[in-house]
Amino acid sequence: MQKPEFVLVHGASHGAWCWFKVRAILENRGYKTTVIDLQSSGRDQTDANSITSVEEYARPLTGYLATVTEKVIIVGHSLGGVSVSHSMEKFPEKISKAVYVAAILQGNNESAAETFPPGAVQNLIQQQVFLLPPNTQTTPTSFKLTEDFGLASKYMYNQCANEDVYLGMSMMKWTPYAAFVEKLQLSPARYGQVPRYYVVTGKDALLDKTLYQEARINAVSVTRSFYLDKSDHSPMLSRPVMLCNILSTIAIL
Repeated sequence: MQKPEFVLVHGASHGAWCWFKVRAILENRGYKTTVIDLQSSGRDQTDANSITSVEEYARPLTGYLATVTEKVIIVGHSLGGVSVSHSMEKFPEKISKAVYVAAILQGNNESAAETFPPGAVQNLIQQQVFLLPPNTQTTPTSFKLTEDFGLASKYMYNQCANEDVYLGMSMMKWTPYAAFVEKLQLSPARYGQVPRYYVVTGKDALLDKTLYQEARINAVSVTRSFYLDKSDHSPMLSRPVMLCNILSTIAIL
């Protein structure tokens, strides 16, 4: 029996590059994998400040899904969960399963920002974990994750080797703010038809296991959750083999 294809979707400030370990492991196990640079991310040169909707931001992903002839398993990390949910609503017939890896999990008519506990986003901005453009007077048009080694190590890569922290810092790009604040319209008839799985990261200092991830699982039901108890926010870098073991399990469920 032919193994399914995995489509891997990065989070804020990252790009397709962050999946390099996972892609190598999955392909060695016989899975086809496709990694996506969302608009303005990775090698895409679009100005993040020019993107005003999730539709635009996710266009490389939805454009790819429009071309596939067999159902795929779509995997989203962190803010990549927004593009995954958007794609499930747009192309439920192209997606067999959706996997949220320490990811934003929205309900209908809810934005990514609204999924955070009260005050959490402002706290991350004040601590400069979330960076806004200089002299932002009104609603920003983009944001970026920190490039400070200490903060990056603490919040995103606390179980990673230093080499991976430096790699992440060197590749950070601005992300459209629209992806963070736009409310998604998610219907039971489309989004709701795709089985949802969640991978919880136990040592996550950015999206806390209890305060964020388990709270979202309780708010938006999933088919099944899996736990990476020793993973930070970036299991594709810190625990790639264990993450691939979970993905391989989901593929045969």
